[in-house]
Amino acid sequence: MSKRTLPWILFASDWVICIVGWAVFFSYRKTVENPGFEYLAIVDDVNFLYGISIIPVCWLAWFGFLGHYERPHFRTFAQWLNQTALAVFFGGLVLLFTVLIDDYTLDYVTYVESFTVLIGIHLLLLLVVRLLLFGWWQKVSKSKHHQLKALLFTNHKLKNTPEPPLSVDFISTRLISDEKISLRKLLNYDFVFVHTEDSQELEKALQVVAGTGERVPLCISDETYRSSSREWSVAPLPGNRWLTTRQKGWSPFEANLKRSMDVLVSMSSLIFLSPLFLYCAWRVRGSSEGPIFFTQERVGRYGKTFDIVKFRSMVVDAEVDGPALSSDDDQRQTDWGRTMRKWRFDELPQFYNVMKGDMSLVGPRPERPYYILQLKDLVPGYEKILRVRPGITSWGQIKYGYASSISEMVQRLRYDMLYVDNVSILLDLQILYHTFKVVLKGAGK
Repeated sequence: MSKRTLPWILFASDWVICIVGWAVFFSYRKTVENPGFEYLAIVDDVNFLYGISIIPVCWLAWFGFLGHYERPHFRTFAQWLNQTALAVFFGGLVLLFTVLIDDYTLDYVTYVESFTVLIGIHLLLLLVVRLLLFGWWQKVSKSKHHQLKALLFTNHKLKNTPEPPLSVDFISTRLISDEKISLRKLLNYDFVFVHTEDSQELEKALQVVAGTGERVPLCISDETYRSSSREWSVAPLPGNRWLTTRQKGWSPFEANLKRSMDVLVSMSSLIFLSPLFLYCAWRVRGSSEGPIFFTQERVGRYGKTFDIVKFRSMVVDAEVDGPALSSDDDQRQTDWGRTMRKWRFDELPQFYNVMKGDMSLVGPRPERPYYILQLKDLVPGYEKILRVRPGITSWGQIKYGYASSISEMVQRLRYDMLYVDNVSILLDLQILYHTFKVVLKGAGK
């Protein structure tokens, strides 16, 4: 078993447990209804067959939505216990008020007993199997073949590494810039450790790892913590030398909820706004010679590039002399293109990018690699933007709209960095609300 197979083993065991749990619970309910019930008779009951086909799938979808299968090797058993108990309790409530509400009952006490048996059976079976899997994983992870990988930024090699045993690669903090540690390379590691008492070296290391966000836990030594002037939110790691930092980010539940909102809204928009899409396409075709859609390489989450799709608002070969930002009086814009940018109609095809997973409804606006190289030098900690998916709209987009200069791009970026530090579903809804106001007023620029 490896860290890649652990989620699948957990998923498969949950599926078997949910089938067994529902069979036991169904038999219990039948004995309440009919004390002389024969247990083997349930296989001939159509309700049992429906339940054993559908209910386990619902349980698995619920566990997946809560993030139970996302990097489980990083969790302690206490975290597994807490997450499982909460998931079973609230999942049981949903089943109680959807499946069991019209079921056979003698009185309200029967409902309480049924609910208690339902969550009791599932919780007991899940926790026993999770305990066995956790113990198995603890043993397997200590073998040389399945050790977790860690990258240690330090100015000298350390004799003692944190527990559990890790396969550690060392990189000097003085050579971070020279070695050009890419974000994609960092994502291959399970942990990043930083040990230095030099504040400048610390800042360089933190800028490099900022884009990984919660994907790769960042840990610092006691000495680094004491010598740093930063305000850290930390928790102890096994071993006395290390602290794991806590970065503001999406919980698995929030991330899945946000992604569900993205898919639902973008799918609905592509369907219900199709007449507007056709009208825009017709106007673009008549505005000037060239394609209807315009694609351009942008940098997305974790530094991965993708092609953003927009309605073409400029003449063909608008950047024949190289990348150039647009302004309000840009002569490269067509008349219809200027109107589209005012009402943000040119952004509509990006719902397709959202559906693909390249973008989100709300997030920092994606930039081109050409400008990112400049922004990294102008804005310390720029890499944190890469923690999240870029968005169709953003806090910075509301404040500044389309940036017409590098200085405006920097100002817009500061709002987007604030967004990354304070992500929440409520903040996304607020940004969407203000975006609708901008669109309805035609106040885009």
